[in-house]
Parts: sequence; structure tokens; C-alpha cells
Amino acid sequence: MLCLALAGCTSAGPTAARPDESPERFLRPATHEAVLVRGWIGEGGVSLEPVMVTHAAPRAEALGEGPYRLRGFDDQGAVVFDFRFGDEALSRIASRPERQFVFVAPVGAGGSAALAAVLLEAGRGHEFERQARISSGELRNALEDPAALRLEALEGGGLRVRWDAGRFELLQVRDPASGEILALARDGDIVITSAATELELALSEGVRSLAGVFRAH
Repeated sequence: MLCLALAGCTSAGPTAARPDESPERFLRPATHEAVLVRGWIGEGGVSLEPVMVTHAAPRAEALGEGPYRLRGFDDQGAVVFDFRFGDEALSRIASRPERQFVFVAPVGAGGSAALAAVLLEAGRGHEFERQARISSGELRNALEDPAALRLEALEGGGLRVRWDAGRFELLQVRDPASGEILALARDGDIVITSAATELELALSEGVRSLAGVFRAH
């Protein structure tokens, strides 16, 4: 399980939602004009992590020259972002032999759900492409569908988030009041320790990602 928690999160246990309160309510979509693109480059090849929405501003230092190229495309094949980078943008992670890169890439007025493909090229025949598996409309519908995404208040405190991990590779939980990222998770069921009553939940199916603000009950 991947569960990065700054305010605390755990894999969910059997604790039930409060019986006297209704499930979550979808309040509004959250618009994003940038995405977080992460990946790995090593001797054995390259790879890309699921792309996720971000409120961070695109970093100008990502642009320039270098042997590596990262491109994003919309449904019509038009280029959404295109930049090169070099070894100075790569960092070592102790648990992996590859080096990691992390960029904030602009997606423009079309938003994060309009991104349809991401291609990483690293020379010597090493490239990796992610293509969207669902349409932007299907992603928007899933954000409002309790069968695909639910936020529940738990008896005794805490918030439980459940989502369809078979369709969506990554969930991000953010406190819209503080801007703090509370969790990144993959397994479909987590518990968040937070006093917030409204949370921004974002789903990524690998390429397309979208967020909405929810109120727990």
C-alpha cells in the first residue's frame, strides 16, 4: 500500500460510518491547470507514475535542454506540454536503483481531465507512454458517483475514503482550507485523521485526473 500521510492516514479497518448520518455530499468541482508528473530513469529503462492534479505553479526551471523529453497530449493529439530536462533534475531514492524526477506541468484551460497521453523519452530506445483508459466525461461522472468515490465520517472520529481502485490508480486527499496534502493512496480504502469537514478528493486513472470538494456527514 502507498499511503503518504502528513496529517495521518491508515488502511481502513471495519469501523462503520455513523448510522444516523448520510453519506458524503459532492459540493463542487475543483479546477486545476497544472499536474504533477513523476517518473523514473535508470539503466534498465524508464517509467511514469500516475499523473495527479496539483495547485502548485509550473516550474520554469523544468524547461531547457537535456537528453530527456517529456510531452503531454490531449484527445486530438495536440501538444499540451513539451519540455526537455537533464540529469540535474534527477534525484536518488535510497530504496530504488533508478533516479526520480518530479515536475509540475501546465495543462491550460482544458484542465487536468483533458490530458490524454504522456510520453517520456530518454534516448537509446528508452521510452514510456501512458494513455488514458477512460474519457474525461467518465472521469467527471465517477467523481460524483458514490459507487466510485465516497467520503464518510466515522464513529469516534476520523474520515474514511473509499474509491474504485480497479479504475483509479491513485487518490489524493487535500485540506482545501490549509492547502495541506493529507494522503496519497492506491488501495481503495483509507482512514484520514483530520478535523476538517470538507476535503478535496482527487482521482487519477493514470493520465487523466480530477478533483472535487466533498463534505463528510
